[in-house]
Amino acid sequence: MAGDDITNAELARRLDAMRRDVHDDLAEISRRMDSYVLREVYAAERLAMETRVGVLEARVKDGEEQRRTLTRWLITSVVFPCAALIVTIYFNLQGPR
Repeated sequence: MAGDDITNAELARRLDAMRRDVHDDLAEISRRMDSYVLREVYAAERLAMETRVGVLEARVKDGEEQRRTLTRWLITSVVFPCAALIVTIYFNLQGPR
C-alpha cells in the first residue's frame, strides 16, 4: 500500500461525512429560502399597500372637504345670524338718537 492509498472503510467514512455535510448545507439553504419572499408575492403585497394608502388619502381629502363644508355651514347658519342678532339688539338698546 502506498502512502496515499485509503481503505474502503476510510473511503466510506469520508463519503458519509460528505453526505452529512451536503445534507446539512441543503437544510440550511432550505431554512434560509423559507425566510425569503417571492418577487410576485412582494409585488402583490406592495400593490395592496399602495391601494390601501390611496384609499386612506381619499378619505383624508373627503374629511377635509367635509370639514370645510361644516365650517361654511356654521358660519352662514350660526355665526352670521348671531352677529346680526347682537347688532340688532345693540342698536335697539341704544334707543333713538
